[in-house]
Amino acid sequence: MPVNKQQPDDLYLLIKSLTGAEKRYFRLYAQKESSDNSSYLDLFDIINEMNDYSLIELRRLVDENRLQTDLNKTKQYLFDSIIKALALFYANNDIEIKLKFDLIETLILNKKNLPGIAGKKIKQLEKNAKKHYKAIVLTETYILLKRNIINLSLMHFNDYDIDEVIRQQHLNLEILNEENTFRDITLKIKQLINSSKNNAPEDIQKSCKKMLKLPELSDRNIPVSYVSLLIYYSVKWFLKMQTNQLEGALTEINYYIELMNQQGKLTEQDKFNYITGFANKGGLLIQMNRFKDAEKILPLIKAVECDNQLQEMLKFRVYYTNYVELYSLLKLPEKIISIFPEMEQEIILFKGKISEEVVQQLYFAYAKALFETDKVDKSIILLSKIISSSEMHDLPKLSIAAKIQMLMCHYVKKNYDILPSMAMNINKQMAKLNFKNTFDYQFVKCFNRDFLLKGNQPLLKFATTAGVREQQFIYSDITDFFSKHLLTVR
Repeated sequence: MPVNKQQPDDLYLLIKSLTGAEKRYFRLYAQKESSDNSSYLDLFDIINEMNDYSLIELRRLVDENRLQTDLNKTKQYLFDSIIKALALFYANNDIEIKLKFDLIETLILNKKNLPGIAGKKIKQLEKNAKKHYKAIVLTETYILLKRNIINLSLMHFNDYDIDEVIRQQHLNLEILNEENTFRDITLKIKQLINSSKNNAPEDIQKSCKKMLKLPELSDRNIPVSYVSLLIYYSVKWFLKMQTNQLEGALTEINYYIELMNQQGKLTEQDKFNYITGFANKGGLLIQMNRFKDAEKILPLIKAVECDNQLQEMLKFRVYYTNYVELYSLLKLPEKIISIFPEMEQEIILFKGKISEEVVQQLYFAYAKALFETDKVDKSIILLSKIISSSEMHDLPKLSIAAKIQMLMCHYVKKNYDILPSMAMNINKQMAKLNFKNTFDYQFVKCFNRDFLLKGNQPLLKFATTAGVREQQFIYSDITDFFSKHLLTVR
């Protein structure tokens, strides 16, 4: 009996977000924290095993496992326990949270009237916050430091250079203000991206050109702090991409990557930025038709040493999507086929943790490669799985592309009798999605009932008369189909 899906609650979402390492840490934490932990650990296991959230199903599983517990209270206790465990987990794995813990320790030492010990902690905290470019933590550190100096005024006042403390604090406030300015610009760009669905492309481009003229983004006003520089280069890369200044965009993304190369050992967040930088550079080089340069990016992505599974998943997505796009454009389907076993292994490894859209796009690229290397039967089998996937409802363009590819497969296999009904269903779906004005719609229409009577004539006529340049493509490989398969006239 199917379970009625409901909007997942906070606890379900939190548990499903945990990595394997985080789950193991939580279990150890729970076992040490309380001897009477069986009920909330059992509840953790039950929710962890659920594929879809349903309160009715959760209550049934709780009863089935004979958990004697107040479900609402146990859920809240479990949620709080996971957060506490994660705080301790990240105190060892995330520099920002570790620094926050150090701040708390210093506050406690001051409250216990132990400013001498607190002072030692503050000096180390200041050093680490500077090292990792955490301006917000540094601001709190200097506030604590001044409070500590006041507390020490009757004892070790001469241990501090007051003027240097004040100078460092003001310098840090300037850096913090600079970072806030660039974060404000980033928020405005996100707002612009969100509004792009409701605005014409030329209006978005106009807004981007206007933003590029902001004094903060001038080539003469290069920011001071590392964090601000990263935002500065990434923002300028995006705005130049949107205004078709591709060479300029490439310059900005090169600066962005080089800035991180200069850091030596990268922080966890920098690793994400580093991989994303290569993704943006690879995509840009492909867009500029600089395929040899784009090819050189692939081993650099592959060589990034990841610290955790989230980084591994990002690297997977960036590497394989760039790889597939590049070799599809270079018309080298054999390359895609050769890497597929390795790619599928990683798809299985990250199942449920990478977006289904990315997974289906990679499978679709493989199905196209099979078709292009005359492995049509295998392509049909894989396309059937893609088309019948429940995720296709949310991926209309990919669904249409897969169905058009299937249409081509059956044409090549000479399964002519089924083509008209397939074409009619595809055209119906495209019409609902306002794709009637596309090259693809007219192409599919050639396989309607007249196809059984007239053979290739509608296709040949369409191939020679369609105003391809004036019309949008959903599925760009149709032209390859014309050149390779259309001349095999029935």
